Amino acid sequence: MGFRVEKIEEISGNKFILVIGDDSSSIFDYLGVKAWAGLSVADARRYKESKGDAYLAGWTNELPKGHPDYKYSPFFVFLNEDRLEKKYISQVHESAHLARAIMDYKNITDFNEEKYVQLMENCYRSIIAYFDAQNEKKFNLTL
Repeated sequence: MGFRVEKIEEISGNKFILVIGDDSSSIFDYLGVKAWAGLSVADARRYKESKGDAYLAGWTNELPKGHPDYKYSPFFVFLNEDRLEKKYISQVHESAHLARAIMDYKNITDFNEEKYVQLMENCYRSIIAYFDAQNEKKFNLTL
C-alpha cells in the first residue's frame, strides 16, 4: 500500500496535508494508526474495492496530535487514487469538509455562506493545482 504526501497552502494562507493513496488502507499507513475517528485499517482491507466503490473515496479529518506533520497543519485530506479518474466529486466533497474544519478550528464565529464557499473554492483550487503541477492528466482534473 502506498501513498504520496503534499503539504499545501491555499491562497488565503490556510495549510493542509494532501494524501493520495493507492487504496483506502493507505491513509492508515500514513497516519501510523490502526483506527482513527471510527474507521479502521482492518475494515478498509476487508472491503472489496473497485473503481466504482471504496471503503474511503476521500476523507478529511484532524491528524493525530503526535503525528510529525501536525506542526505544519492539523488537517489532512485523503483522496483514494482509484476513485479520482475523471471525477471531481471527491475533491469538491473533501474541500467542503476541509473548509468547515478550518472555520471551526479558527473559531470563525461570523460564519456566512459566501465566506464558507470562498474558502471551499480556495481549498479545491489548491488540490487541483497540485494535480496540474504534477501533470497528471490521466485524472482529467483541469478547471
